[in-house]
Amino acid sequence: METQCALGYTLAMKNRNAVALGKLGGKVGGISRSETKAQAARANGKLGGRPRVMSESVDLFGVPQPLMEMARLGNLGQYSFWVYSEPLKNPSFHLKHKTDFEIVVQVKDMSILEIKHNKSRFDFKKGQKPPKAIVLIIEEFMSGQNEKDPSRTNADAFSFAWKLLND
Repeated sequence: METQCALGYTLAMKNRNAVALGKLGGKVGGISRSETKAQAARANGKLGGRPRVMSESVDLFGVPQPLMEMARLGNLGQYSFWVYSEPLKNPSFHLKHKTDFEIVVQVKDMSILEIKHNKSRFDFKKGQKPPKAIVLIIEEFMSGQNEKDPSRTNADAFSFAWKLLND
């Protein structure tokens, strides 16, 4: 499920049905209380696992609305750049290759915070900078024009999305 926000960035939201099922709770140890919940858990597993736990916001009419969890900043070739809500509030972004890898890069010093998966030829190491080829891709993307708002750079888009998701 996707929606658009102020500057036109694509934001992914939680599935309302999954949120409702999650509120039902479960037994200790992850055993489901109902067959419906067990089916939902299996479906979540096939999609990559349980969604992040997020609180809900309330709209003008007092109706609970799920908070946004992530925003796609844009693409550069086979690479896509994403901003996620982060509980530790450490400014970072996810760099995903179409098929080969996903890494979380800290903005402050360009070090790798997490390696989600890596099937590429690159030797990523947690706590170190990515290889020079990847750093050049990041620099090219961040200094480039934003595809949704050409008057801004992708670095501006990152700042906007980070504040939207984490402040």
